[in-house]
Amino acid sequence: MSLDPTMAPTVRRGDKVIVTLPDGATRSGTIARVSPVAQTVPESQDGGSPQPAVPVTITLKDRPVTALDQALVQVDVTVERHADVLTVPIVALLAQPGGTFAVVTVAGNQRRKVPVRTGLFDEGQGVVEVTGVDEGAQVEVPVE
Repeated sequence: MSLDPTMAPTVRRGDKVIVTLPDGATRSGTIARVSPVAQTVPESQDGGSPQPAVPVTITLKDRPVTALDQALVQVDVTVERHADVLTVPIVALLAQPGGTFAVVTVAGNQRRKVPVRTGLFDEGQGVVEVTGVDEGAQVEVPVE
């Protein structure tokens, strides 16, 4: 895969990955190699300018994937893990002045904005670790 150079310092050999294939199937694997040198990726099909990227090699577990040369896949890299934490959907976060966040809790007809502190984000699952909300609280999520 090609990695944005700003993300390269957070990804290390041995980090766990989940690869989502074009058919929606997922495969687990690990980072086998992170190049120490960024390369320029050619122009994209949408006419964008060339961008630097860090080549990363992934080793998939189990059976090899065939017939996916140049296929688009999604790669989720686990660079850190916290156990036994409270999470809320990322879309429930409300940006507040000063770079802080809040969520709206709902109990019956009562809605209350509650300041929260964020921890790790899991973009693959769409959740974020938070403190400041009681376990079991219902949080408001915008309808798309």
